[in-house]
Amino acid sequence: ALLKVADLDKATAHKSILYTSLQPCPLCFSAFYMSGLRELRYAARDAYGGSDDLLGKTPYLSVKPIRVFPPQDEELEQMIAALFIADTLADINYQPGLVMEEERKILPIAVEFGEFLYKEKWLPRMAQSKLTPKAMYENLIFLSTNVFRS
Repeated sequence: ALLKVADLDKATAHKSILYTSLQPCPLCFSAFYMSGLRELRYAARDAYGGSDDLLGKTPYLSVKPIRVFPPQDEELEQMIAALFIADTLADINYQPGLVMEEERKILPIAVEFGEFLYKEKWLPRMAQSKLTPKAMYENLIFLSTNVFRS
């Protein structure tokens, strides 16, 4: 998405908003900062890698009038964070430890639900299914309210 910003004129870029599912890491936040966009909204915090707090910490990251909006919907944040956790746990190179410790500090329910999704192999099963994204999300909500929390 950020590569497409180069095709926009400066005024349009400055009025555009980047929406992301997860709080950007240092590399992604820096790319956003350099893109010409002025507003960032993300749906879920990332306690380990989230780096929008770098804004204003250096002379370079203090110049542009950037606005950052954290999650606005708690249920959506929990779901996205749980998916991130499940995907992280499925990574064959992942070494349990610091990531989960940090995530558990701010989103303990999401971590627990993500661990449940991982153990149930929910992501691979959804990848194989012919379900629409809406149906997958409804399945996720159902699991969250009727199976995971019971």
